[in-house]
Amino acid sequence: RRKASEANALDLVHQALFQGSSYSANGLGTEASLADITPDSLLGWYNEYVKNRKPFVVIIGDTKGTSLALHFVKEFSGSRMQDAKILEAWVKPLDKGDVIEQSWKKSQSLIFIGFQAPPVDDEDGYAVTVLENLAGNLGRLSQEIRYRLGAAHEVSVRYEPRLRGGSLIACATTNVENEAMVLKAIREEMLRIAAGPNTYRDCRSAVNAAVGMYGILNQDRFEQIRKVVVNLLAGKGIGGFQDFPAALQNVNEDDLSEIAIRIFQMDKAAVVRMHGQAD
Repeated sequence: RRKASEANALDLVHQALFQGSSYSANGLGTEASLADITPDSLLGWYNEYVKNRKPFVVIIGDTKGTSLALHFVKEFSGSRMQDAKILEAWVKPLDKGDVIEQSWKKSQSLIFIGFQAPPVDDEDGYAVTVLENLAGNLGRLSQEIRYRLGAAHEVSVRYEPRLRGGSLIACATTNVENEAMVLKAIREEMLRIAAGPNTYRDCRSAVNAAVGMYGILNQDRFEQIRKVVVNLLAGKGIGGFQDFPAALQNVNEDDLSEIAIRIFQMDKAAVVRMHGQAD
């Protein structure tokens, strides 16, 4: 089922962007990898990566944290507990991009254009988050391709920073006959953003959108906990979570142009086209 879904196309983008990295792997596994799983291999994995490893415990909610903390101190302390170390396997920069084309049984075509982007602990991540909102959501790509050209049903841009690398991926769905036009328009609009100039007004609008979206997503408790844990793993501490909106406010139009030039390199883009079936 996954091969007939958008998730498969996203897997292909990740395989092109993160060659040789675990980030390129399909999280559901493959037929070969699943066949190799045995009770002994699961137990070995558990003993190496989970048992007696010091965890991060994040508690957010209407509770007295001190009483809960006693439980975790009891269960996860002592000489048996070991620090967990994250492998220093950074994503390798791409020498060139890739174009992957497949067909599927849906009537609409799906287009992904992906670029490597900064990891969680990189200070450029704030500028990329603002760039995500300048280009995506109701930003430049939607204005150009959905509303002016009327050529796409949906256009989005998502920045996903990870501990050892990141991605910025544009996605569009369109009719089969408009597929080439939409792909060309996405590329051209990204290059226009990189060429600039990006106005103060556009920059502040994107900053406000980024801050607002951060606040909206953090209404979900799970999302809060996830972000805190990611910042702890990246070495930024609780401040990385709390200070994020203020750091976004410091991004200016020059920062946007500089980061767009560095990320929107079309010769290093991972392009996936899922050709729909014409009526």
